[in-house]
Amino acid sequence: MVNADRLTVSQFFIVHFKIFFFSIILFLLLNQVSPIINLSFSSQRIAFVLIILLNLVFISRPQYRLSFYDLLIFLISIFLLSYSLLISTIYSADLIQSSRFFHFVLFSLFGPFLVCRILNDEVIFHKAIVLATLIQIVFVILTYSSSAFSDWLFSYVHSGSQALSGARAPGFSSSGGAALSVVLSLGALSILRLSDFRTKTWHFSALVLITCSAALVGRTGMLVSLICLVLLVFKGRVSIKGLAISFLTVGLLGLLAFDAVKSNPQFFGYTLSWALSVFTGADHTVTTLLGQDLRELNERILLFGGTGVSSPEGVNASGSDVGYIQALYSIGLPFAVFFYSTYFFYLCQLNVGKDGCFFKWLLIFLVFLLELKEPFIFKYAISFYVLASVLYMRNAKVVGP
Repeated sequence: MVNADRLTVSQFFIVHFKIFFFSIILFLLLNQVSPIINLSFSSQRIAFVLIILLNLVFISRPQYRLSFYDLLIFLISIFLLSYSLLISTIYSADLIQSSRFFHFVLFSLFGPFLVCRILNDEVIFHKAIVLATLIQIVFVILTYSSSAFSDWLFSYVHSGSQALSGARAPGFSSSGGAALSVVLSLGALSILRLSDFRTKTWHFSALVLITCSAALVGRTGMLVSLICLVLLVFKGRVSIKGLAISFLTVGLLGLLAFDAVKSNPQFFGYTLSWALSVFTGADHTVTTLLGQDLRELNERILLFGGTGVSSPEGVNASGSDVGYIQALYSIGLPFAVFFYSTYFFYLCQLNVGKDGCFFKWLLIFLVFLLELKEPFIFKYAISFYVLASVLYMRNAKVVGP
């Protein structure tokens, strides 16, 4: 392990180049950006190709030794992919769930191993995540405060988000909403992990910035970031001096950002009250999820699935946004339970050091909790992040500053 305080000048520049370089790759991987001219040419796929090419360049590096459980979760996911294809073909349903399993294997299972192999440093990984988050925050503020910039950006980039109405920030993403807010919250989680190694005065400032920015995008990521902020304070990772510097920094940045954000006419009229509704009791997310009109559930669907994810009319085949329920309708209750329970067991059995135990269980708790809101496991960003973070705690060395 290299002492960060004794880095030479050349090592310093190499480390910070790695942080910047991998922040760009991770930005592309975590943020789903698809050009209008070709939706399949997404940033995730570009990043994955780059990661594979880098693995070929560093082919002489030692390979990770896959455990029995690593191989088992790969095989189970491939089996469920095959089953989903079969059941969708039999009942003439869409192939969205099959596509989800395919990309889950690619991005959420293979992806973390490939990234850990070319970047064997936990600190650099998490700093790259934070930098990627800060880059996205710039786009969040720009797209929220300037309708002209947002219109120009999304004349080239596809947006499946309703945030283009101006009520919420679309950012530089083709997803937006809750999905983008959760991607932003990964930066908050990385700051929480970085504080386990060494407390920095910028940690609190960056966490406040991420939390406030996520509030412009979606409440889900805002709440995750807020949890990280509370845990950072609760764990005693913020000193009095650090708080003073942080409040000064946040105050200065806040004034600059606030001037831009308040230029959006919907900030006071909708966005602010919408974001704060989760604390005032006016948030109806839980009642909305519970009150969603589920489609017909007969014995065939319960046991085997076969409705797909989207009906021929283009509406939700299950009638629910909840990831667990969508899986039930698409592959049936037995296989849905089988997938989630084996994935849960797989993450649980990954051993980490004592210093990473709390962070590991926090990540596992969050990934299965967020599935109650939307199928976030199959949106790959958080499932990639969770496995990569646990693999770093299990295998990689800390070398970075």
